[in-house]
Amino acid sequence: MKIFSNIDKRSQDRYVCILLILVLVGSAFQNVKVVGPLNPGHLLALCFIPFLLPKLKETKFPPAVICIFTAYILCVSLFASFKWGLDTSIINYLFVFYIIFVIVNLGRNISFESYKKVFQVAGILSFAIVILNAIHYKDAILRYFSSGYYVNHPYYPTIYGGGANLEASWPSIYGVFFMDNPYGIIYLVLSFIFASIQVSRAGIIISLICLVIYAYKRLRESKNPFLILFLIFVVLSLGSFYALRLGIFQPILDRFFKNQEDRGAAGRIGIYDNALPFLSSHPFGVGLGNAVSAVNKVAANTVGMEPIVDDNLHNLFLQMTVETGVFGGVFYACLVAFLCFNCIFKHKFANPFENFLLAFFALSLIQFEKIEIFPAICLGILLSKKYYSTRISIYNVILYYYSCL
Repeated sequence: MKIFSNIDKRSQDRYVCILLILVLVGSAFQNVKVVGPLNPGHLLALCFIPFLLPKLKETKFPPAVICIFTAYILCVSLFASFKWGLDTSIINYLFVFYIIFVIVNLGRNISFESYKKVFQVAGILSFAIVILNAIHYKDAILRYFSSGYYVNHPYYPTIYGGGANLEASWPSIYGVFFMDNPYGIIYLVLSFIFASIQVSRAGIIISLICLVIYAYKRLRESKNPFLILFLIFVVLSLGSFYALRLGIFQPILDRFFKNQEDRGAAGRIGIYDNALPFLSSHPFGVGLGNAVSAVNKVAANTVGMEPIVDDNLHNLFLQMTVETGVFGGVFYACLVAFLCFNCIFKHKFANPFENFLLAFFALSLIQFEKIEIFPAICLGILLSKKYYSTRISIYNVILYYYSCL
């Protein structure tokens, strides 16, 4: 403890930033379980504890609404475990609260610019690992494009959990941190190309949005906008030419416009058709991580109700509502509405950490099975800088929710 207590604040902030990069990169290995359900990012996050110990008397908790929400969903899970069992997903939410607590206490003196560099470095490193993994399994990707059957994604062991779709989505979301960087176009173009190769609609859309915003900003700042427009035209022309040569266009078109044959789109509708009736008869929640198993237990004894073959409900709001009850779902929706309202209407997309949260919440309507550590870090950064002038109280969160209806 004496060693850490003697480290000056600037050095400590530097160590925290380096460790945060390692946590972000380690958390990308979602399919690698080191101890039980814990991935490398979880274990690396424990390294913050020595920095917290000398400051135990000075520690501050996140806003009360975050603490109450966390306590509520954990209590629901504990009570529901008597009937539905206790899933390891509860550990993820403990880590989400832990990482917010860590950043609120250790990240107060770190600037937004430093945090932005942290995410840029972590994004580049994570993306490089993802690309190397894809190159390693290039044969599986090439088989997909030569098969002529394009209603799914290329199938191979991915770094991020959730298959090729999320393998492309996360690098695309990281793109929000590169839109103000003069060389950010390199990352944005590569993430778009990778999302196209993975035939990920979510990744393609997020990448395109980032590219459009980047081009708009460069055009406004440039003294010669026609030169930039010409370069954009050249890049698009070359990209289209090689996409045609490689046969990427048709799979992308099929993924966007053949939803009737797409198991992903059709499967989601089937999942919602099963989950919604289940929710009406189980409004108090089945516990974190138990949504699919609980619905399938009921489906096994219900005529005409098909079991869910996926591992999540492909809608985080629905997932939270089924797992933590109607009250938990409304609580979560109010919190999301507050954050999104501030990002869109009050701050007008000015902060990349808010933009990251907004992208996550938008995509969570069709994917993601839980609140991930990446958006939790972004929320912790915003709270550590006291970014919200309006206090995040339960009253204000509910007020923002109803104002969005």
